[in-house]
Amino acid sequence: MSTMNPTAKRNTQRPMTCASTVQGQRLPVIDITDPRFALPADSDAITALFASYVADERRRARIPTFVTRLILALVSRRAPLLRSVVSARSGFLDGLGTYLLKLGPDNLPPPFKSHALIVRVIHLAVQQAVAYKQAYAEGKVRHG
Repeated sequence: MSTMNPTAKRNTQRPMTCASTVQGQRLPVIDITDPRFALPADSDAITALFASYVADERRRARIPTFVTRLILALVSRRAPLLRSVVSARSGFLDGLGTYLLKLGPDNLPPPFKSHALIVRVIHLAVQQAVAYKQAYAEGKVRHG
């Protein structure tokens, strides 16, 4: 019996399965067995993400909060996905925002291709947070 490894290399040439919305827009279906949707989960990737998380947090700590808020406000005017992330109520995204983040930056359909950078940054931030949580659980880092 073989174990399925989501990060194993497979034929990525197969067409992506899509479904149509009520408005007629075709959106990719997230297939967790497709490597295009896989996130790196090996030890080296987690270590690298944790290191980048620490570096990002140190850089971010030097930027005044009002500057960060101003930049987010200006950029989110032109990026509806970022606006939904910034204004998420009770820590939850709307359905479309959640879906787009799960698709990942390389799988966004044409009307959302302009959001690729935002999705990539948020993906990295989520991966970094997971790496930090794992490092904390393993005792590699202490809180504070």
